[in-house]
Formats: sequence, structure tokens, C-alpha cells
Amino acid sequence: MTVGSFLGFICDVRKIKGAERKRALDRVVPTCSIESVYHQTIETLSKGYKRRVGLAQALIHDPAVLIWDEPTDGLDPNQKHEVRRLITAMSEEKCIIISTHILEEVELLADTVLLIVSGKLAAAGDYRAIRAKLNERPYHVRVIADTPRELASVLVRSEAIDAVNLDPDGAIIVLSRNVGMLQLELPRLAKENGIRLLRVDPLDDSLESVFGYLVAG
Repeated sequence: MTVGSFLGFICDVRKIKGAERKRALDRVVPTCSIESVYHQTIETLSKGYKRRVGLAQALIHDPAVLIWDEPTDGLDPNQKHEVRRLITAMSEEKCIIISTHILEEVELLADTVLLIVSGKLAAAGDYRAIRAKLNERPYHVRVIADTPRELASVLVRSEAIDAVNLDPDGAIIVLSRNVGMLQLELPRLAKENGIRLLRVDPLDDSLESVFGYLVAG
């Protein structure tokens, strides 16, 4: 089928006829940016255009709720951007539910987030509320020093620090529930012991990190 004949078939299935049919096609074709391939057979289209045609057929009866499973899976960066732009534009008028493992996409698109772990709801709310879950765990920093083992042996004795682990690449992972004290103790202990701190990085606070934390329990 061509794109046009396929959308005509969907109109027949949905019993969309006459003037209503023309209005439906005039709405979805530009919305999904498929004018240039309207007379092309679907098997010759790129994956991105096939995704757009699938979206057009889902929108042709103007549903109030749209459910998408992995909407940008397998698309190149430009196609992903276009699909995300469409979702954002349509969300002004429709309720859009997205199921995805691409957590970057959730951060970019979602007003409300539901995190499901082992079939159970682990967290729900807007992105900021979900990210606040980070406060329930120890604060993590990754420390690089010129003598990591010596620094680790010093840090492990500090009351401000809950745990110290050495990474295979020589970095030190420090866990503490007292962020303020940790920020004071790290440079003080390093200076007192003649150890040079080269870099201190806080743990990433992305949704992916929160999800990893919740999965780990």
C-alpha cells in the first residue's frame, strides 16, 4: 500500500467518510509531516517515516488519549527530535502515555512519572518529586587523588563518612549522609595529610540514577 491508500483504509475501518474523512486527512498528514511520502509505498520508507505513518493512523480518529510504547526506539537523533517535538505539541490537547526504558526521554517529555520496578509502583510524581528520592540515600562523591589508597585510609576514620570504596581505575567512592560535613572534611583531611585532591564529582542525579537506586532497594 501507499501511505495514502493505507490511511484511506484506516478511514474505512473507522467509518470516517465524506467531508469528515477529508478533514481527518488534512489534519494528520501535515501534523505527522508525511506530505512528501504520501504517494510512496510504505515498504520503501525509512524507519522514521514508517513511525510517522503509524502515528498518523493512530491519530486519524482524533483520540483523546494516545498510548505509545518506546516511541523513539531505533530512530536516528534527528528522527527522535522530530517525534519528541510531535509529542510535546500534541500534549497541549491530548493525554499521552509513554512506556519507555529511555529515561532521558522521560526527563524531556513527562509531566508525571511512574517508575515500575519488578511489576510494582516504586515511585510516582513529577520529575522533581521523583528525583527527591535521592535524598533517602547516602550522598555519593567520586574522588580522584594523587595517592588514593593513602587518602582512603584517612577518610575511612572520619565520622562524617559512612563508607569508602576504591574503584579499579583508582578513584575513591565516598558515601556520607552529612553533605555539609563531607564538603568540609574532604579538603581538610587531604590537606592535613599532604594529599592532593585532583577531582571531586558528585553522583549523577539523573532519573536513571534514581531508578538504579530504587531497583537496588
